[in-house]
Amino acid sequence: MSYQDRYVQHQDKKKRQLMLSEGTKATKPPKDLEAILSFRRSQRVFNSEPITDKDFNKILQSATFAPNSCNRHGIKLKVVEDRREKELLSGVLVGGIGWIHRAQKIVLFWADPVAYASPNEKEFMHYCDVGFTAMSMWLMADSMGIGGSYINPNVLYTDILKEHFNGKSYIFCGALVFGHYDSDKRALKADPGDLNDMLV
Repeated sequence: MSYQDRYVQHQDKKKRQLMLSEGTKATKPPKDLEAILSFRRSQRVFNSEPITDKDFNKILQSATFAPNSCNRHGIKLKVVEDRREKELLSGVLVGGIGWIHRAQKIVLFWADPVAYASPNEKEFMHYCDVGFTAMSMWLMADSMGIGGSYINPNVLYTDILKEHFNGKSYIFCGALVFGHYDSDKRALKADPGDLNDMLV
């Protein structure tokens, strides 16, 4: 299904939904969501315990549930596990220099510009979609006791990154790294923000 087909289908569904006199009954959120949200942190130190294929597939599958603009699903994922490729990324992704090669899995986020062609959205909408997708994956990982950290799209040697991981005219939008928590570092959690400072 093309991006445009998804867009049209979404607009039709939204129109029908807005014509309903009342919303559908909401399902109860998981009782431990608050605990997951308060527990999670940006984890950069991992132990050597491998992430099972079953657990990692669950994390990847969670990307398909993330909200995205007009349900177009224009975000592409590239999983990096090869040691040499991880070491290359450790010298290319500014936010991960010197440490991300120790993560067990690295997921690169790319956006297909064909899905974001409107002048009103092509500068920012793919970053919004990646943000929701990354957080869905990150929360799923945390719910399984797997740590993660987001790497922003600040890149050294852009041509090297495209040469090794792109091959198409996709837009690089950042990365998520995953690994099991190092028990000795588990307590290193940043203090939460102050809600009074956030409200304007």
